[in-house]
Amino acid sequence: MTFNLNSFSRAMEKNDTISILYVEDQDDVRLFLSKILSRHYSNVILAENGKTGLELYHQHKPDIVISDIKMPVMDGLSMSGRIKQSNPKAQIILTTAHSDMEYFIQSIDIGINQYILKPIDREKLYAAIDNCKEQVLMERQIEKQNQKLKENNNKLTLQERELRESLQKTIALKEIISKSEENFRKVAENIQDAFWLKDNQKVLFVNKAFESVFEIEPAVLFDNPEAFRDFIHEEDKVQFLILLQEHEATRTGSMGTEFRIITPSGQIKNIWYRDVFIEHEKEKNQRRICMLSDISWKIEKETMQKDLLVARETAQIKHRLLANVSHEMRTPLNGIFAMSDILATTALTDEQNEYLTTIREAGEDMLEI
Repeated sequence: MTFNLNSFSRAMEKNDTISILYVEDQDDVRLFLSKILSRHYSNVILAENGKTGLELYHQHKPDIVISDIKMPVMDGLSMSGRIKQSNPKAQIILTTAHSDMEYFIQSIDIGINQYILKPIDREKLYAAIDNCKEQVLMERQIEKQNQKLKENNNKLTLQERELRESLQKTIALKEIISKSEENFRKVAENIQDAFWLKDNQKVLFVNKAFESVFEIEPAVLFDNPEAFRDFIHEEDKVQFLILLQEHEATRTGSMGTEFRIITPSGQIKNIWYRDVFIEHEKEKNQRRICMLSDISWKIEKETMQKDLLVARETAQIKHRLLANVSHEMRTPLNGIFAMSDILATTALTDEQNEYLTTIREAGEDMLEI
C-alpha cells in the first residue's frame, strides 16, 4: 500500500467556496465518489439522472457539475446541453467508461470543460475540479469588479449631473447680474462652486462655497483679492499666472484652466478655474466674475477606471497563464510523486527520508502556484 502525500494534504483542508452537483445513475459509484468529494467540498449535491440533475442545477446554481454520460431518463450530454443553454459559463466535467470519438465531438460542440474516463483517477478528478474552480473564482472576481465599476459610474453620473446643473446656473448668473444686485446675491449663494465678484481690484461679493473649497474665511479674499493664489500647488502656479496675465492683458472673453490647490488641512484638490470680464450697465467699467469648481471626483473617476481596467487585464492574464502552465507542471510532477511513493516503501536512511520529504513538499508547493 502506497501513501500519497498529495491526497493526504487535500484531506486536511475543506473548500467552502465551491458547490458541486454530481450526477451518476449507479448507486454504488455515486455513493463512493460523493464521500470523496464531501471530504474536500462542503456543498455537494447528488442526482441519479440527467432530468433530476437539471432540476437541481436550476434550483441551486452549483459552481461545478460532474456527470456521467449514459444514464436513464436523460443522459449527461443532453443535461449538459440544456445547462449550457441557460448558462454558457457553466463548468461541466463529464465522466464515462466509453472512449468513443462521438462523445468527444458532442462534448466539444456543447462546450464541456473537462472529460474524464472511468475508472476515475482521483488526482485527475482533483486536477479537473481545480481547473474549473480557477475559472469560477476568476468569473466571480470579474463580476465583482464589474459591479463595483457600475456602482461607481452611477455615483459619478449623479455628480456629473449636479455639476452640469451648477454650470447651467452659472451661465444664467451672467444675465442676472446686470438686472439686479439683490437677485444676483440670491442666485450666487445657491451655486455650489466657489464664486466671487470683483470691481477692478476690489472684491464685491464672495459666496459661502468659497470657504468649503479653500477652508478659509471669505473675509480673507476681501482683504486680499489675490489670496487664493497662495494655495495653488507650486507645480501649477507658474502656468496659471502666465494664462492669467494674458487674460488680464486683453480683458475680453473668458479664461478657463485647471490646477491643484493645497488647503490649510493639507488636502490636495483638483480645481477648474473660470475668469470672465463683463460690462456693467450702470457704470462705465468692467466687472469680473471668478469661479472655482472642485473636480477632484473627476480625477478619482479616471484613476479608478484605469485601476479597474489594469486589475481586469491582470486577472485575465493570470487565468490564461494558469490554464497553460497547470497541465505542463502536473504531468511531470505526478511522475515524481509516483516514484517517491515507491521509494517510501523501501528501506531508507533518516537522511534519505529527509530528502524524500523535501522532494514531496517542493512538488506540492509547485502544484499550489
